[in-house]
Amino acid sequence: MTTPPLPRPIILDFDGTITTKDTITTLAHLAITHQASHGLNLQPAWDNIVSSYSSDFSSHIAHYHPSKEERKTLKQEIEYYRSLKVVETKSFDRVSASGIFKGIKAADERAQYAAIIDDILASADLKRVTINQVKSGLAARLGVDLEAQKKMLSDLITERFDVANKAAGSSAPSIETKDPPKAGQIGEWHRFGVDAVRDGLVEGRKGIKEFGEVAASQRGLCGVVSVNFSRDFVRGAVSAVCPGLAGIDVVANVHNAAGVLEGFDIYGEGRPKEVIATSDGKLAAMKELLGYWRKQGGLNGEAPHAIYVGDSGTDLECLMEAGIIGVVISEDGESALMETFHRIGVEVIPIREFRESEEKSVYWARDFTEIMQSPLFSESPEQIN
Repeated sequence: MTTPPLPRPIILDFDGTITTKDTITTLAHLAITHQASHGLNLQPAWDNIVSSYSSDFSSHIAHYHPSKEERKTLKQEIEYYRSLKVVETKSFDRVSASGIFKGIKAADERAQYAAIIDDILASADLKRVTINQVKSGLAARLGVDLEAQKKMLSDLITERFDVANKAAGSSAPSIETKDPPKAGQIGEWHRFGVDAVRDGLVEGRKGIKEFGEVAASQRGLCGVVSVNFSRDFVRGAVSAVCPGLAGIDVVANVHNAAGVLEGFDIYGEGRPKEVIATSDGKLAAMKELLGYWRKQGGLNGEAPHAIYVGDSGTDLECLMEAGIIGVVISEDGESALMETFHRIGVEVIPIREFRESEEKSVYWARDFTEIMQSPLFSESPEQIN
């Protein structure tokens, strides 16, 4: 009997990789429009953020040594991208102080509760468990008083109980109540992401829909690492361009109720984290996501090398990390990142020439269709030559 290959972890950049172009301007426009509907004109604040960033970036480039033309090694290029952290974090601070994101609901609270409830029910006796027991377990996990949301939680627990009961093959009735569950509101940023795709403001790259379906069907762990301002916007957009990736793990920045940008706490420990702004931040986020999958039991030492797909300089360290199959997205093979690799002496191989190996290699593809048609997906990951 042939043992099916272990799932290959897949980590994707968002802006310019899953999407055809950067979405930060679109995201800011959506926030400004939302604030305008509440009587606030924050367009001047955004214009100032853009002009200040441009000025800081230009000054940094002008004074940084070695210059672009003089940088000939991977180490020098990594040091350059890490040096941009001061420019990026200053801009993040301006965004936080502007109030552009203030009051816009970022988190899909109901989805967060549902995931915890599912976990509680998975280890509970479904014939004996009560709504109050599940509610108490949820409150203990979150460390907050949920009394004000009692009705919504009762409906949600009933809904999740029915799902758990059906999965267990039982037709027992809902616990304690037979009222139909109420539809929950998703977070505003998630909705913004979905609407942006629907309205043509954000476009998925060729093949991403089919790529996501293949990744899901192969049981592969798939996640996103991004410097984007809104994790929930990313999740909404991803679910719209590729329904097969709805609910995907996303490590990106979030903002609190005051509109202050923070890094995302993937382990749910409740501690604000440093924003993800440069290549080293994305590398740390990628490692944290892989570690999270290991902790959850979905990834072990026998799994094949993970794939990382990106398109820009902030992806450099992830693409070059040992044990990672790096794939550069470049429509014509002549992008800024491709030029960077050429300048520092790193060969980037067409994805059609992929072969599994213990040696570090970086590949490039025009889109996700080309990745799926390559030996990376058409050959077993267990064949290492």
